Amino acid sequence: MEDSKFPAFPLNILLLPKEKMRLHLFEPRYKQLLKDINYLGGEFAIPVLKSNKINQLGSFVRVTEILETYPDGRVNLEIECLKNFKISNYFESLEEDKYDTCKIEFIGFSSKTLKFDTVEIYWKYLQLISNKVEELYKLKDISLNEIALNLTLSTIEKIKFLNLNFSSQVKFIENKILFLTLLYNQETKTENNFYLN
Repeated sequence: MEDSKFPAFPLNILLLPKEKMRLHLFEPRYKQLLKDINYLGGEFAIPVLKSNKINQLGSFVRVTEILETYPDGRVNLEIECLKNFKISNYFESLEEDKYDTCKIEFIGFSSKTLKFDTVEIYWKYLQLISNKVEELYKLKDISLNEIALNLTLSTIEKIKFLNLNFSSQVKFIENKILFLTLLYNQETKTENNFYLN
């Protein structure tokens, strides 16, 4: 599968596995891409487009739902990321109505167990922001990817995250949680300091 060329739809986004997103396809080349992958269940690559340049990272996605179709061929759909990848070769189409393709190498997520300290930091953050929180022991098997997904990282943060080794990824996520905790506490403190006349 990794030696195959995949249809490419460059966007300024990076999805992590299990992350979903809605797309509106209107350009002829991407409407053709959708036809070529047989619509629902079809898979394609979304290389990250930053400053009009293709980044080496991307999201391999599957079409999970066709939400709406229009008489002119435009389509609203939902996609889900299956895996992340690095581009090994990118083939830019010279024809305006043809989509690009790429060869990719999938990036595997570590199956290493997280230390209790990391899970506890995440659990305390969840307690802070939500009324409904799982008991700590139920989170013991949570993966680093699941935590990253729940933190809604920006595209730039996801690129940094994917370029790190496992121990650096853990530190990155811990620091992000601590930062979000600080922001939440500051916001709460600010709300409590406003009084009506």
